[in-house]
Amino acid sequence: MRIFNIKSKTTVRRLDKKRELFLSAPEDDKAPKKIFTIRKFEEVEKALLKFVEDCHARDMPLSRNDLKQEALDIAQRLQIKGFTGSNGWVHKFMKRYDLGSVVLHGEEASASQDVADSWISNDIPTIIQSYKNEDIFNCDETGTQYRALPKKTLTKEGQKKKGGKVNKERLSVLFCCSAAGKKLPPLIIGNSKKPRIFTKAKLDIQKAGFSWYANSTAWMKTGIFEEWLTNLNNSMKAQKRKILLLLDNFSAHRVDSKSNVRLVFLPPNLTSKVQPLDKGIIASYKKYEQRFKAEHRRKSLYNFSSASDYTKSINVLDAVKWVVRGWAEVKESTIRNCFRAAGVYHMTERS
Repeated sequence: MRIFNIKSKTTVRRLDKKRELFLSAPEDDKAPKKIFTIRKFEEVEKALLKFVEDCHARDMPLSRNDLKQEALDIAQRLQIKGFTGSNGWVHKFMKRYDLGSVVLHGEEASASQDVADSWISNDIPTIIQSYKNEDIFNCDETGTQYRALPKKTLTKEGQKKKGGKVNKERLSVLFCCSAAGKKLPPLIIGNSKKPRIFTKAKLDIQKAGFSWYANSTAWMKTGIFEEWLTNLNNSMKAQKRKILLLLDNFSAHRVDSKSNVRLVFLPPNLTSKVQPLDKGIIASYKKYEQRFKAEHRRKSLYNFSSASDYTKSINVLDAVKWVVRGWAEVKESTIRNCFRAAGVYHMTERS
C-alpha cells in the first residue's frame, strides 16, 4: 500500500477482486490503456433489457418505476442477493441503452410481409388441420390507462386549452377467443390484490365475468399466465376437449403446453400481420371501451368543477366495468373475420 501510495484498504480489496481480470489484460505496451470493468448484476440487466424489448414490441407504456419494480422481481426470481434496484442503478441502465430517447414504433415497419405470407400459406394450415374452429384460440394482452383523458378536444377558433397532467394508472388485460367467435372472460391485472372498492361494492368476482390478479406493476407475469393456463386446461379437460392456443413470444408466455392446451408461438415481429387479436379484435374492443368512458364523462360533467377532480374520482371498479362491457360488445362476426384475415380459419367448416 505504501509503495503505490494507496491509503484505503477498501480500494485494495476491490482491486484484489479484479486481480484475474487485470492479469489477463494484454501486456503489449502499444495496446490501448483501457480500464476493464465488470458491471454488477449483469444477469438482472440482461433480463431487464429483454423485458424492455418485449414492452417496445407490444407498444406498452413503460416508466422508470416499471423498470425498478421489474428489476427487483427479476433479482428475486433469480435469487440474486444484494440487489436493491436503486434509482442510481436504474438511471445508469437507462443511460446505457438510451431509453430516455426511445420512440415506440408499431410492428408494421419491421414485419416482413413475405415471411408472414409464408407462415399463413405453409405453416398455419398444417398447425390447425386437426382442430375445429371452435378449438382454435388466440390470446394477447393490452393495457388501459383508465384515468387518462383524451388528448384532443373541440374548442372555438382562437381559443386555447391546456391539457392536464396525464394520469398513467393502468390495468393490463388478457383477452382470449376462438376462431368460431367464442370469447373467454378477460383476465385483468391491477396493483391491489383486493381493491377496497371491490369490497365496498360487495363484488363477487366469481360471478362478475372476469378474473382478477395483482402485482406491483400491473403487468402480466409468468406465474399469473401459468395459473390462468392451468385453469383453462382444467376447463378443457372437464369438457373432454383439446384446443390449440396461438400466442406471441412475450417473455411471460414462455411456458409449456398442457395436456389439453397445445401452445404454438407466432413468429417474432409478425404479430401485427398474423395474430387474429391484432387484426382488429382488440381495436374493436378499444372502440367500445372508449365509448363507455366517454359516456361516463358526459354523465359526470356537472358533478365536478374540473377535469382533474373528475379523473381522481375514477376507480378500479369503473375501469373493470368498461373492460368487461367493451369485451362483451365485440361481435362474434368480427372475431371470425379477424381469424380469417390471419389465415387461422377453416373456410369449409360451419361455426
